[in-house]
Amino acid sequence: MSKIPMIRMTAIAVALTLLAIPTRGQSSALDIERVAVTPLAAPPFKKLSAKPGRTRVRLDPSSGAPNAITDDAEWFKRVQTRLNQYSVLPGDTTIPTLGAVPGFVPRTFRGLSLVKAIGADNGIFLIYGKDGNDGRLLVRCDVNERGSAVFAYAYDFSAYLDAPRKDAETIRFEKQYGEGLVTQRINWVAERDGVLYVANAHNTYAKSSLNQNAYITAIDLRTNAIKWRSAPLVCNSSTFEIVDDAIICGYGFTNEPDFLYVLDRSTGDIAQKQFVKSGPTYIILKGKFLYVRCYNSDYAFKVNS
Repeated sequence: MSKIPMIRMTAIAVALTLLAIPTRGQSSALDIERVAVTPLAAPPFKKLSAKPGRTRVRLDPSSGAPNAITDDAEWFKRVQTRLNQYSVLPGDTTIPTLGAVPGFVPRTFRGLSLVKAIGADNGIFLIYGKDGNDGRLLVRCDVNERGSAVFAYAYDFSAYLDAPRKDAETIRFEKQYGEGLVTQRINWVAERDGVLYVANAHNTYAKSSLNQNAYITAIDLRTNAIKWRSAPLVCNSSTFEIVDDAIICGYGFTNEPDFLYVLDRSTGDIAQKQFVKSGPTYIILKGKFLYVRCYNSDYAFKVNS
């Protein structure tokens, strides 16, 4: 073989290699497919412990007022904050977010669609599912010092989606129209000190799953084992906040009791239960105040710790 063809072949190989390297803030579709997905076993659909939480964090009511129900965007403007989440759907500008999901984020993974992208320190939590009611795969995507996307870990929460029991009405409905009415999708996620905190809930009456719904689970990222699981019916809010040694979350639904909960971050036990007039949706910490958007009312709480 002559030298000229060999030079040409080498140049082509180098060019192909360069094309395969993600540029700043980018990743290839193949990168995420190389991530090992850890399937998680079915969790207990009950509280793993039931002691009073010992966190020092306490909520003191500061203000409360009714809202217009449909004025979410105006509430975010008044509070002067935004949702720690990226907009996945084009043109989704109803409420302020971190902006459109970055272009380097894969829109599909293992046959599922990207349904939610939550902000994380130096990265993004990506949630994939069949649709918006079916978030089951969680992928942590980081951006390294070179500006390239790195997929750190992935978990399959499929075993978390269905409570072991359902009421008769739900069973009849799903036989007629298909399953999925009480799918406990991943609602929100955060990571702190080597522990992953994940909220799973379905968006219908608690009785549909016989009150086995709306948990927060703490997972040790070193062992993939459950450290604790909260009591049921503590978190179907769209967000939760980690504050020092506590997690602040909320639960409520039509004709059901509506409360904020302060959980001990080391055990998941309830340290404080705060009544609100309707189901909490957005729970956002800003400085020393916690702002809570409920279905028909807005609150502010002073956070003491």
